[in-house]
Amino acid sequence: MAGLYEVIYSLFGSFRLALRDPDALRYFNLSPAGFWASFTALLLSVPLLALDFYLDFRLIGAEIPALPFILSKLGITYVSWLLYLVIVGVADQYIFETKKFGNFTIIYNWAQLALICVWLPFSILSMGYLGLALTSLLSLTFLILSYVFLWYILRRTLEISGTAAVLMAFIEFVVALSLHQIVLRIFYG
Repeated sequence: MAGLYEVIYSLFGSFRLALRDPDALRYFNLSPAGFWASFTALLLSVPLLALDFYLDFRLIGAEIPALPFILSKLGITYVSWLLYLVIVGVADQYIFETKKFGNFTIIYNWAQLALICVWLPFSILSMGYLGLALTSLLSLTFLILSYVFLWYILRRTLEISGTAAVLMAFIEFVVALSLHQIVLRIFYG
């Protein structure tokens, strides 16, 4: 479990990485202990994502109880998060052979938490203030920027080509979209 100091430094490192700071990786604990501590990001994201999913629930006006909707979205989110790490790990082991999967995992986990922290205030502010069209545009813009950020993380941590990083970022998109489609089919037939 990461301590407060490591959480703050890792989130700041994610911010510096987004600004393309060449020294951003120094803010992360890139040790084997840091690898396991980075999974603290998943735990810290639970209440943030639960609130975001509750706001989604209210926005779409689902005719089901909120709790099953939120729990299923949380479950699918974490399954896709961990499945993507497995996919990158396998790709690094057998295709890229960079042996930098640990660094990628550390930065990916903290960057995901950072993205959630950045998105949540926009999600809260957009509820009822911006309208559905503007909220959708804001969501799409954030999604695109988050995948550009993922591409940069892949390039920076695994040191793979830009094309390979685009492919790996696209795989994350496909995994997340496919698993979220499962939730939609469960609730909306």
